[in-house]
Amino acid sequence: MALAGSWESWHSKPAGEHVRSFAIVTTEPNELCAQLHNRMPVVLAPEAWPQWLGEEPADEAQLKALLAPYPSDGIVCWRSASASAAWGTTIRI
Repeated sequence: MALAGSWESWHSKPAGEHVRSFAIVTTEPNELCAQLHNRMPVVLAPEAWPQWLGEEPADEAQLKALLAPYPSDGIVCWRSASASAAWGTTIRI
């Protein structure tokens, strides 16, 4: 499983250190995830990895098309008994 994200390395002048920062790209939720939250991470299918990573050419429209919600039928969701699960639900993709 791969989540769409972006990253940057930059120099923080006030702290005087090299900083690596990143963000996970989110999108509207699919039907299953909408029961839990108003957004979900963009999950990239393996065939989309080369385009997202810039290993294959892709125009803006092709990259935007990758930002669609992952299909609900590709995700399994069940209640978790774990105290570490913030909302008591675990999602497996």
